[in-house]
Amino acid sequence: MNNNRFIIAPSELVDEEQLIILTDVQYWKDNWDELNQWCLVRDASTAGMAVILGSERTLVEFVLRWS
Repeated sequence: MNNNRFIIAPSELVDEEQLIILTDVQYWKDNWDELNQWCLVRDASTAGMAVILGSERTLVEFVLRWS
């Protein structure tokens, strides 16, 4: 398992949302469609190599699913 797939942005850098920076380009390229489907059914969206999450709960779900 690669623990460097993403970085969680510190809370000082965001307002109410949670921000994930995707760092493992090849992994996310290979799983982009699945990630987008995951975001569609949750309070989340992608923006380039970032995922914007609307809540702490969605952050926990993201970490559990994509770690």
